[in-house]
Amino acid sequence: MKDILQKVGFYTFYALLWLISLLPFRALYVLSDILFVPVFYLVRYRRKLVWKNLKNAFPEKPDGEIRRIEKAFYHHFCDYFLETIKLPAMSVEEIQRRMLLENPELLQSLIDRNLNVSVYLGHYGNWEWCTGLWTYFTKSAIGFNVYRRLKNPYFDNYFKSLRSHFGSVNVEKNSVFRTVLRMQKTAGRPVLLALVADQKPSPGNIHYRTMFLGRQTPVLTGAERIARSLDHAVVYLEFVTAFRYLQRYFAFFCNQLSFLKLTQKLCPK
Repeated sequence: MKDILQKVGFYTFYALLWLISLLPFRALYVLSDILFVPVFYLVRYRRKLVWKNLKNAFPEKPDGEIRRIEKAFYHHFCDYFLETIKLPAMSVEEIQRRMLLENPELLQSLIDRNLNVSVYLGHYGNWEWCTGLWTYFTKSAIGFNVYRRLKNPYFDNYFKSLRSHFGSVNVEKNSVFRTVLRMQKTAGRPVLLALVADQKPSPGNIHYRTMFLGRQTPVLTGAERIARSLDHAVVYLEFVTAFRYLQRYFAFFCNQLSFLKLTQKLCPK
């Protein structure tokens, strides 16, 4: 019975998502502006937590400025939600127009040297659109996205399909090392591994803390261990600017700088 309810719920919701994905971008952002009203004023999704975090992060700012930032965040949140729904309907040409990698030659130079690469980025901008990054390198490398399995198998398959829309391969977080190591030995071309690694680590995996948003925050260091163990070159993908319809990234080669040292450099204690 539970499986039937999950299936009915998913396919009903999926039909709505599919219809939304067919909307042109102008209509999509009009819908986002409409969606903002119930999310912010009626549902009040995590409003208390967002306000608390903003007050901790910017204690010097007056409440009016905090409110402006809060509203801007929720507008972005609605944009992100609908942009992600739009992703399966986007072509390679469209994602490359809207998700710009300013210096693809940096990654291409590493690929040309037959190096496997860990690409490190954060949950900033629309990180789901970053799957379009691999479209720059489909002929010379194979891209991997690390994901966490969802409890509902139907939604799990939906998000895996979403993230592999542009030809990359999904790998579950608990099998990253084994899967990527096997592909490095058999794929016949370099591997690009995307690690969106700014989540909170589990209690047993806390090895480093830093001040972030006005509070002591544990930082994941597993990405460093993976890169070292797999002998990867390390690239940090920095979010530069974003507007509706467009976001830009710039890649930085970290040379021998480890992930932990990079974290310490960007987020000093």
